[in-house]
Amino acid sequence: MKRFQKDSEVVIDLGDDKLQMKYALQRRGLAMELAKLMTLEAHEKLVNRYFLEMGREQLPGYGKVTIDQIRMTDKEVFSRLGEHSRKGFDSIEIQFADQLPLDSVIVKVLDEVRIATLLMPL
Repeated sequence: MKRFQKDSEVVIDLGDDKLQMKYALQRRGLAMELAKLMTLEAHEKLVNRYFLEMGREQLPGYGKVTIDQIRMTDKEVFSRLGEHSRKGFDSIEIQFADQLPLDSVIVKVLDEVRIATLLMPL
C-alpha cells in the first residue's frame, strides 16, 4: 500500500466583471509607466472617469453605462492618443521631463466631445 497526496489546483472565480476590468486597467497603467509613456497617476484619471460614469445614477428613461461602452470608449481614447502623438516622442525630452509624453495628451482627449458622448447613458 502506498500513500500519496495530490495537490489540487485552487481556482477562484471573481465573478465580477467590473473587478476584473479594474485589475486589467491597473496592469495596463503600470505597463504604460514602465514603458515611459504615461504616469500611473494620469492613467488613473482615465480609469476613474470610466468607473465614475459606470457608477453614476441613471437618468429616468436611460440605462446605466455598460462595460461594452467603456470598452468602445477605451478603444477610441487610445486611437485618439495615437493620433495626437503621431510624430513620435523625443527620448531626450522624456528623460528630463517632469511628466511622461502622454500625460498632457490624455487630458485633451478626455475633454473631447466624442469621448464624452461615448460615455453617455443610453
